[in-house]
Amino acid sequence: MFTRTKAASGKVTNGVQLTYSGSQFTRIYMVLPRPISNQYQDITSWEAPECTEAACEDGINSYIWKDTPEDHIPASGQYVISERFDANVYHVTTDFSVMKDIPEYDAQSEECKKYLGKEANCLIDPTHSKIVSTANSLWSVSGGDIVAYARKCLEWTYANMHYGNTNTGLHTIDDLMQSMTGDCGNYASVFISLLRAKGIPARHVVMVHGSLDEYHVRAEFYVPAYGWIPADPTWGKDYFGVFEGKYIVVSQGINTIIRDFDGKDFQADLFQTFYGWYWYRVAGNYSFTHKCAGLN
Repeated sequence: MFTRTKAASGKVTNGVQLTYSGSQFTRIYMVLPRPISNQYQDITSWEAPECTEAACEDGINSYIWKDTPEDHIPASGQYVISERFDANVYHVTTDFSVMKDIPEYDAQSEECKKYLGKEANCLIDPTHSKIVSTANSLWSVSGGDIVAYARKCLEWTYANMHYGNTNTGLHTIDDLMQSMTGDCGNYASVFISLLRAKGIPARHVVMVHGSLDEYHVRAEFYVPAYGWIPADPTWGKDYFGVFEGKYIVVSQGINTIIRDFDGKDFQADLFQTFYGWYWYRVAGNYSFTHKCAGLN
């Protein structure tokens, strides 16, 4: 059903660099998503020097963290948290013609438990009135066919959303339905909300480019007996069932729970680059830079 063609490979370094001068940091705690192998990529020979790996509570995502006390922080220079790994990423296409006699969704399945319904912060909201009315209309046009409906949802999102408000994070569905404007992550939120409105599990696919300073978010939806189907409402109908292999998937889903500097749960709305906490006596000059490189 899925065809994978190798699109790129390389020895990848993904990390964050803190550059500073005249600062007196007393503690730095950084968290970075840890890519894993999936249908879009193979990740091997992974290592993260001086970091600790941890699994997220969702059973899907992982991350690394590094906690550095004052006596290990130079007065000036650079502080780095990074991971290295070999990566093969794939161009994935889906043959929908083989999808016959799709079973009913099992409400007790992990996919339904995790990826249906409204998110607490309303970044996904299948109960929103405009989402519901649009979903009903598209469902009718599709004849109640799951794949046809998902395709209509992608086409509707692409045709009706306007690309903008970039680098402002995820917005609530109510905000998006009023402005009809957002970036790739918000396109995915609208698409996912439409799917969940009809009981179809769906989630964000969060990525970083493997060699450029570029970031992207797509979506995928679940079909019983066939698995997760890639879709990109930002790029339109040619990317229904298609994953373009130039990005590295770093997390799946949103509102990922990680541990903060106190060991408490922290909700990462979009776990894409890094989260950090730091303390200082003197601020000085400092800047954070994320970079992923090595994929060719």
